[in-house]
Amino acid sequence: MIVGVHPLAGFDKILHYNVPEPLRAGAVVGSLVRVPVGRAMRLGVVGQVGPPSDYPVDRLKAVAEVVYPFPALPPDLLALARWTRSSRP
Repeated sequence: MIVGVHPLAGFDKILHYNVPEPLRAGAVVGSLVRVPVGRAMRLGVVGQVGPPSDYPVDRLKAVAEVVYPFPALPPDLLALARWTRSSRP
């Protein structure tokens, strides 16, 4: 399973990660996860499920932890966040 994660700070694009088998049940759209970004671990929100179109899947890092398995960000607020990000100049 591959998910796209919106890091909560430092990035304005979605980053993709493999989800290890034990974490898959909790990694749903809107879940709060901890992911490696560079040398640091960052919190992020799962924004989509599916592979990236522009990056080799075999080079993806893994989600480290599902911090909150229930949607921390409901679909309507996630859609609003996407809309505000896309409407920036």
